[in-house]
Amino acid sequence: MGYKALLYVPALVYLLITACWRHRNADPLTGDETFYLFVTESLVDDFDVDVKNNLQKFGFRSAHLQESQSIEGPHGWFSVHNLGLSALIAVPWAVRGAWGARLAMALCCGLAAPMLYRAINRVWNCPRNSFLFATALALGLPLLQACNQIYPDLLAGILLLFAAEQALAAKPAVLPIRWRDLLLPAALAFLPWLHIKYVAPALIVLAWHADATRGRRCLTLGAALVASLALLAYYNAYAFGKMTGPYTDDGLTLHRNSLIVLLGLHFDQAQGMFLQQPLWLLGVVGLGPMWRCCRRGCLWWLLLYAATIVPNAMHPNWYGGYSYLGRFGATGVLLWAIPLAYGARRLFADGKWAPVALALMSLVLQGWLASHWLRADRLQFGCLFPEDVFTCHSMYPDSFKPYLPYWLPDGDVWRYPANFAALAVAGGALSFGVAITLLARHRALGGSPGSGPKRQAFESDGRGDRLRQAESLTYIAG
Repeated sequence: MGYKALLYVPALVYLLITACWRHRNADPLTGDETFYLFVTESLVDDFDVDVKNNLQKFGFRSAHLQESQSIEGPHGWFSVHNLGLSALIAVPWAVRGAWGARLAMALCCGLAAPMLYRAINRVWNCPRNSFLFATALALGLPLLQACNQIYPDLLAGILLLFAAEQALAAKPAVLPIRWRDLLLPAALAFLPWLHIKYVAPALIVLAWHADATRGRRCLTLGAALVASLALLAYYNAYAFGKMTGPYTDDGLTLHRNSLIVLLGLHFDQAQGMFLQQPLWLLGVVGLGPMWRCCRRGCLWWLLLYAATIVPNAMHPNWYGGYSYLGRFGATGVLLWAIPLAYGARRLFADGKWAPVALALMSLVLQGWLASHWLRADRLQFGCLFPEDVFTCHSMYPDSFKPYLPYWLPDGDVWRYPANFAALAVAGGALSFGVAITLLARHRALGGSPGSGPKRQAFESDGRGDRLRQAESLTYIAG
């Protein structure tokens, strides 16, 4: 019980960071945040979602309303942003304005640590170490910067991690439905209202649960998602004249920069999740053990992760534009908690102090990085990509910039040796995970994986069948 209570400490840290930035006036509204709040203002003041009068009050003239990320539809001017996030922060905004909205986002993001703990402990089944890793990850980037930003990315990541963790625990048996079992349908139904790009992940989660339960108990999930999508289609038809909403064919583009941004979301010194929090690399190591232990679950995880990260890499607004660094990777990064747990369970099965040391090292690193970016005005925002690596955005001090990966869109990314080194490290981590998995299998079989006497004796008494059965378990019971 003590571990679970301390999991809410990161939420207090998020509130403290929000108050610190508020005191220094170092966190102004940027990018799309203003346009989310236009919708919130319309909901609170006018009880509608026609934002024309709200935009005009802010200073947009009628001739320039098309520049405000809103579109004139059959029944007025409507924001291109979905309503979910704006509705979520409506009450806090009515009480304290943008400051209240930021506090509400910080509290919502405070759920990240409990969700990380649930996902890691589901696999590792070690409460102490799961608590240490969940806390270290929650008190690291990108969560520390993203915690109070008025964007849906991190919140969607928390919901998807919850859904993935529930899929790991799903069983074919039909059990009595409890009230908390309704949280998953609610989370799944809310995802499309945060952004249309979360429809695909929601459908993948639904299919994952159907596979895990052999189609049972998915009626509630399916009904909730279908009802949500039908309501969203109705709103889009009312607001924009078509059920698909305001989106155009050029919303996603596939070209050379898509691959650069995809790699940069993982390895860039400013935007990359593995540079912001190196502890996530343990998830790359864990892909091998996860594949060995639950192959179908690993395939579903890979599909879900690709559905969150690839569309962001294809977005023409590179890395999320003028928003906090790492925004386009914030949804997918939390999903790495599941393979991370498999890697940690394999590496630290008998270790008592190694997990403690690794978690402390992560906290020290994040504290050092925070001492850099917390003092730098507007460092947490980035939209410019200079050719000179010495002037690029970075989470690290200036003296480190030339030696860290820099994935520059429309640039010659292969002239930076650090980019090759980053790919080599990731490939090495993946290979290491596969190697330790094969080594464990080799030892479990009592020596050579060939057809020697030990192998024959091992299989003759049924132990081989029991091992294969244990290793082929697709889902882990809670």
